[in-house]
Amino acid sequence: MHTAVHPAELILIDGDVQVVVRPRDATAGDPIMCREWNLGAPETRYTTTPRPGADGVEQGAGYLGSRTVTLDLQILGGLDPITGAVRDAYWYEQRLVAMTHPAANPVLQISRAGDTTGTYRLALKGNPFDAPKTRRSAALLELSLSFTAPLGLIEGPLKSFSTRASDIGIDALDWLFPAAFPKGFGPSADLVYPHLTFTVGGSAAVNPSIYITGPVEDPEVRVSNGEQFKFTGLTVHSGQTLHVDMESGVVRVGDVATGRIFDETTPFQAIDFDVSTFWRWQPGEYTVTYPKTSGVLTVQFRERLLTI
Repeated sequence: MHTAVHPAELILIDGDVQVVVRPRDATAGDPIMCREWNLGAPETRYTTTPRPGADGVEQGAGYLGSRTVTLDLQILGGLDPITGAVRDAYWYEQRLVAMTHPAANPVLQISRAGDTTGTYRLALKGNPFDAPKTRRSAALLELSLSFTAPLGLIEGPLKSFSTRASDIGIDALDWLFPAAFPKGFGPSADLVYPHLTFTVGGSAAVNPSIYITGPVEDPEVRVSNGEQFKFTGLTVHSGQTLHVDMESGVVRVGDVATGRIFDETTPFQAIDFDVSTFWRWQPGEYTVTYPKTSGVLTVQFRERLLTI
């Protein structure tokens, strides 16, 4: 199955190594041209007995597995779009073949022609024995690469939603007149606090990440589906950001701008596991509430798609 998308650019990324691959009809002078690329389709696996999946939802007769991604390339060599240096064809070949090593974890980043919403990506693992290459001449290398995408799904552009410091309802929280009814009077007490409403699309569940920028004490986040994440005895100071990755379980405080990590132990120990769970959201609409009077909450995720 050939993908229907017309890419403006493909980038294979493995750590600090990035190799740009453009379609065959791209601008003349590109060092690598993609003659053909195939995103394949996720393998469908079957079970004889229905069983619950990782998200607790019972799986039926079939569920999705990995997919195979292939790239048929012509490498001419020339100006590297990433570094600006002129490289020969063998330089590019070495970096591409290295990405098929079993220890490598490359990512295929896809930019669609005419799409300004962002980039799509596939996490890959190499198939080193499926990388045959033939040389027509010393000036032109032909290389066919094959990868396995374990997730089987394409991750869409990063979606990010943030509250603002001005969203915090100080006026509603700090009434100056005696009230005969509780401050939670009305349809929802949480509506007083900053909240975000958005839709998770795609074809499968996602594990979001949350970022809480200080200053704030004992940060807490609630979701309209009943989930929450709460800390007790944790202070996020001004200039620091608390990061919770719901997929990997990483919980840490650091500086997002510089990547510096301040503490990975104390935040995890401060999680209130009596009420906190690591979230896995099925496609649908969600409202996330930040019941604090300081700090800023950001929710990020990538939708998971069968095709693009």
